[in-house]
Amino acid sequence: MTGSQLSSVRAPRRLPWSRQTIGISLGAARAVAVERGDGEVQWVLDGPGVPASEQVTEVMHALLDRLPLAKGLWRRPMVVVALARDFAQQKHLFGFPPLRDRATANALVREGAHRFFRRTAEDLVTSDVEFDENGGPIAAAFNGEMIRVIRGACSSRGIRLVAIVPADSLPTDGATPPSMVDPEIVLAWRAGALAHDPARVRLNALTGDAHGRQISPARVRVAALVSSVSVALALAAPFVSARVVERNARLTHDGLRQREARALATSYELGRVSEALSALADRTSERRSMTQLLAHLAAALPPGSVLTHLQVDSAGGTLIALAPSADGVLKGISESTLIAMPEIVGPVTRETTGSREVERVTVRFAHRMDTLARERQ
Repeated sequence: MTGSQLSSVRAPRRLPWSRQTIGISLGAARAVAVERGDGEVQWVLDGPGVPASEQVTEVMHALLDRLPLAKGLWRRPMVVVALARDFAQQKHLFGFPPLRDRATANALVREGAHRFFRRTAEDLVTSDVEFDENGGPIAAAFNGEMIRVIRGACSSRGIRLVAIVPADSLPTDGATPPSMVDPEIVLAWRAGALAHDPARVRLNALTGDAHGRQISPARVRVAALVSSVSVALALAAPFVSARVVERNARLTHDGLRQREARALATSYELGRVSEALSALADRTSERRSMTQLLAHLAAALPPGSVLTHLQVDSAGGTLIALAPSADGVLKGISESTLIAMPEIVGPVTRETTGSREVERVTVRFAHRMDTLARERQ
């Protein structure tokens, strides 16, 4: 990792209860880290990016090792990592079933990630689903290897990973120091703004704390001290009230009932996901081969006819043909084994093509249901 003037950069002195917030922009060409102070930049760390996903471990560990972390703070540094488009995809989900239950939608996207996002050589880790003002679902997918490396590197150094977000989803509101003109540094600054105010993190991001938060040694010592005092007070107490015992038993019983309710809810959600996936599979299997239908129509038209337009939907379709006789077109289509209820819609006009006269006719038709049923079998 090479960064300019990095040997002289030091984290400013802070009060023990203050918080250090850092934003990281990680791309294929550059990796930039910025500490966001009170409206100003404390320091900037600039270095090479991740040209290939297999090199993310080396780059990420080198970057975190060079961070000028403040010492003597009771609270761990907070970091938000913004990934470039090479490693994070964010998009509206088209063809998504009309689900309003967020848990079911999240499970559907997680199980069918390669259906909704661009296929990559690495596995995909998906975010939660959020809905825009028009009710359209939005989600993000991340390079799974990078996510595991970033979480492990932050955890091993006692850094609190607030979130991993796509760089395109970073909020653009808020003041930016006038000295910032480099786009990569601006992205890292905006990521640091999210670390400073974690409540602004949107749902289409991976929350670092939800996946293995590490407890600092100072907190472990405080917890051990509190536990020792609690044990001493319990041993010194003359007796334990029967009402307290009853209350604890009731709380335990309520906890078991809540766990049972959550298990039933999870089973119900899995059932809904299975139904949604089955519906998607059924819709895929119901599609008729357009090549087969076009060949069948060409054979059904009378000699000397020309098919100029064909539009097909799930119920039927519409065709426009030039033929010596409109009645011949209607009769030929009526004898088809794939088409039902053909009818002429609109006027029949006569046109001259070369040295002969033909009729332009528009026919609306429906699919024959018994033929569709045999195709599915």
